Amino acid sequence: MLTAVDHVQLAAPPGSEHQLRAYYAGVLGMTEIPKPPPLAARGGCWFQVDGVQLHLGIDPDFRPATKAHPGLRVHDISAYAARLTARGAEITWDDNLPGHRRFYSYDPVGNRLEFLEPDVSAGLDEVLWQAWKSLELPEGYRAEIIDEAIEVSPIGDLRHAVLVNRLRRSLDAHMAGGVHLPCQGVNVIHRRKAWTPDILIAPADLDEIPDEEGLGVDAAGVAVIIEVVSPGRTNEQRDRIRKRREYARAGIPLYVLVDDHDGDGAVVLLTSPNPQKAIYTDEHRVPYGTDAVLPEGPAKGFVIGADITRS
Repeated sequence: MLTAVDHVQLAAPPGSEHQLRAYYAGVLGMTEIPKPPPLAARGGCWFQVDGVQLHLGIDPDFRPATKAHPGLRVHDISAYAARLTARGAEITWDDNLPGHRRFYSYDPVGNRLEFLEPDVSAGLDEVLWQAWKSLELPEGYRAEIIDEAIEVSPIGDLRHAVLVNRLRRSLDAHMAGGVHLPCQGVNVIHRRKAWTPDILIAPADLDEIPDEEGLGVDAAGVAVIIEVVSPGRTNEQRDRIRKRREYARAGIPLYVLVDDHDGDGAVVLLTSPNPQKAIYTDEHRVPYGTDAVLPEGPAKGFVIGADITRS
């Protein structure tokens, strides 16, 4: 009768023990256990965590395992991802396993590893979604679901309104007669997340891209999002960091930040989203005083210049 899996073995090339110890013990935090004397002469390393062993055996004809792999269950998977990324490791997030967060990476000799953790936020997403739908806000405020929390914020001060209105009027003129148009005050929905960007560019008939519950538009149909950054550390971090991550995760092709508070002011153009890593791989920062030109999408060629950003 089978009672348990005792260990998993991966191969490694001769002379790699130092790299393996630095990674599995130093980075992943596993405990090295001594190999029995008859096996120690063969080289390699054994590691253990919570009674489960991972053996790295030396193979003179080594070829890394790029498909077959062990799955390593972790606590605080985001911290593990950050730890590996900080050490130059490439990680690839994968959301195809229901109820889990997971990513793939490689050890120093090229063996594929899976890191996974039960997704406690799966239930939280539904709670936040239902709470967000039931909110009744005072006039002049908006509520968004960002990074597993509902954030309520004022729509903006006078300067914010001036910039948004200049952008909207200029976009209307630039895109007149097209099949896409700029919109304001519309919720963008993606997997139980909801955002209300300052401006979005989408098909002129928003009925073409409704979300499932008719509360806004599906993020998959949005071509461009523009946010005018409001003053204050929380507001700045929301648009520069948290929303940037959310929009990349949703695959928004072009995210534009008009930011009075970035030095003497700058327009940041973010393209090539990687939804799995929740990042934009291309970033172009244009200081105020220099024309920022939208590089793609239905508003391609639109210029954000001094006529819009002037004080």
